[in-house]
Amino acid sequence: MQVTTTDPGSGTATGHMTVSPGFSDAGTTASAVGVTDGARVAQAAFTIMVREANRRPVLVQPRDMIVEEEEVGFQDLFATDTDG
Repeated sequence: MQVTTTDPGSGTATGHMTVSPGFSDAGTTASAVGVTDGARVAQAAFTIMVREANRRPVLVQPRDMIVEEEEVGFQDLFATDTDG
């Protein structure tokens, strides 16, 4: 997680938070952010929930086929799915 102040303001401020989890980071985690005026600190806790992504399966390119008229052609197909 990265937090950046976008406008420090005078009496108010704004910021930006970036969260970029990896594929194996699915789940829930507690987090917190804080601000300071140089003398005092305020913090707020929150939860980040990362949902599992469903990546597309991979199909191995089938071979071109030649089939005679009135015959039957067969070909095995192979695919993988990293999500299971």
